[in-house]
Amino acid sequence: MKEMKENRSRSELILTILVSLYIEKGEPISSEEITSKMPFKVSPATVRNELAALEEQGLLLRQHVSSGRIPSYRAYRLYVDRLLDSGKLKPANLNVELPEHRRLEAVLRAVSVTLSEHTKTASLVMFPLARKLKIKSFHLLGISPNRVLLVIVVNAEDIREFILSMPIVPDQDLLDRISRAIYSKIEPRQNWTPIQVLQDIVRDNQDLAEEKDLILNVLQLIREIASKEAVQIYMEGTHRLLLNPELADLNKARHLIAALSAQDGLRDLLLDTVTKGKLDIVLGSEARRPEMEDVAYIGAPYQVDDAIGVLSLIGPLRMNYVLMFGALTTIASKLEKELKKE
Repeated sequence: MKEMKENRSRSELILTILVSLYIEKGEPISSEEITSKMPFKVSPATVRNELAALEEQGLLLRQHVSSGRIPSYRAYRLYVDRLLDSGKLKPANLNVELPEHRRLEAVLRAVSVTLSEHTKTASLVMFPLARKLKIKSFHLLGISPNRVLLVIVVNAEDIREFILSMPIVPDQDLLDRISRAIYSKIEPRQNWTPIQVLQDIVRDNQDLAEEKDLILNVLQLIREIASKEAVQIYMEGTHRLLLNPELADLNKARHLIAALSAQDGLRDLLLDTVTKGKLDIVLGSEARRPEMEDVAYIGAPYQVDDAIGVLSLIGPLRMNYVLMFGALTTIASKLEKELKKE
């Protein structure tokens, strides 16, 4: 048992050293290089055997039989997880001065630039979101024979108004009943879909089935407001991604830059970080976006009163995670302190 633990620890150490060296050099790593970096004496043959075993497990890759090895996606994930568990990821001692602006938008745009300049990669800053979008009340008001005014009050006193067109507007008593039925179903829930709520309403109020089109339109509009609530993303430095050899494939790079510019998938990554409320690292295919399979996302939440935003970086899988984490958490901490002065 003891020997098995020692072998596993040695294998994990060899993998960590290889990934660290590859991040530093960007070229296949030989067994000789790893042997020279081992903190205790181990024979070159033992290292070669361990590397062969790691390759069989799918943790290492080789372009040629005679070449050194490079880490696979799985190796990066193990490496990052061990960094998180080891306590080696710490804030950096950066001399960063954040700009003094009265408007939060100006501060966050400047922070996005600062992050990209210090890390030499793409940065994303998400405007802070309320922890939960609270629908305080809403009303449906008939304003013409074929138009309904939807008035929604969210959070404190934020009033939104929308006009819905329809062939025939129900009388006001029926509109009031629909308003109460919808509110009673969505108020206690945080996660819901329009179809689910529509089914619940019709099940409990069968006489409202004839108005299901109106009810579904209202629910879809409310869901859209909730999902897009204040999700503003400031992005900087996407051109820096093209400077990385790992992202040199022009076709892949074009799709990646286009996706980032359109903010496809970014919102979900950032909102996941808000939900987790802690450092979040998403590698390659974990993002569930084909154009992001060769990049890593690191997000760190920051808090403003009762709202949470995210500072994040996107770079190649072969990035210096220790450096990136240090810069990200340091600037996030400075941002929180600066915003508390306001």
